[in-house]
Amino acid sequence: MKVRKRIAWMSCVLLLSFTLLTGCGSKALAEGFNEDTIIETAEQILNEIHVNGVADTLPGWLRENYTYENSEEYPVEEMDGQVRSLLSDKGELVGYTQESVIGKKSPDGTEDFGVILVTATYDNGEINFTLTFDKDMKLVSFYAK
Repeated sequence: MKVRKRIAWMSCVLLLSFTLLTGCGSKALAEGFNEDTIIETAEQILNEIHVNGVADTLPGWLRENYTYENSEEYPVEEMDGQVRSLLSDKGELVGYTQESVIGKKSPDGTEDFGVILVTATYDNGEINFTLTFDKDMKLVSFYAK
């Protein structure tokens, strides 16, 4: 009888935790953002990266006043090398298998962003990309892992 109570209790705790985490994890997009536009733009950027590389793609998408971690400019050459390294053994792109879009505020709370998490599936694995856009659909961050 104790085992059943313990299992029931643990099940309730897990269910409550899951409900709280999934409910708190998603944030609605702010006014002025469109989920379909974010998805389409992210896919366009990623498709361009697969053909041209990061160094030739990102500069046209980054917003003008963007700085990377207080440096003068975004390290596109470094990011290009990192993404090429991630892609080197993955094979051909099969497609984008998971896309999640959420809203986010700037650290000082004065600006809204649209964030998309994209899982790109390849013949030999996956890469997760995170792209953050401002309201003008300019990139304010790009990560790949």
